[in-house]
Amino acid sequence: MRKLLLAAAVAAVTLTGCATLNAWTNLQPPHVEVAAIKLVSIGLTSGTFDVTLRVNNPNSVTLDGTGLTATIDAKGNRFAQVDLTNAFTLPKGEGVSLVVPVLVQWSGATAAVRELIGAGSVPYTIGGRVTVDTPIGARGLDFSTSGTVSVVR
Repeated sequence: MRKLLLAAAVAAVTLTGCATLNAWTNLQPPHVEVAAIKLVSIGLTSGTFDVTLRVNNPNSVTLDGTGLTATIDAKGNRFAQVDLTNAFTLPKGEGVSLVVPVLVQWSGATAAVRELIGAGSVPYTIGGRVTVDTPIGARGLDFSTSGTVSVVR
């Protein structure tokens, strides 16, 4: 009887380990949306915006993010480059909001900024990569999403 219980325990641990390994090797990319854009400050040559990203983790494991890079286009014009290097956690099956300050130079984004400042909401496209640490090494997960975002002044 003891041998049978021991064999069952070993089998359960082995199957659980395989399921977890399978989850890590078959990671799905997070779903990243632009939840809000807020104008923080405006100057002669640039402006600062707080871009709130909503990042949803569809996986059955919690992801430890080490970086997120993305480009955001507003109404077809390049608005900003996002580069988040702070660590963040994406709980399994849940979403989190990440606020990223973005400096925009007017010379390169004039049309996109006019669209943002003059409208209550604009269509956007975001695409990039989330980098996560896993037990089997760092992984880059590419994402791309379109939607409409509200702009707060």
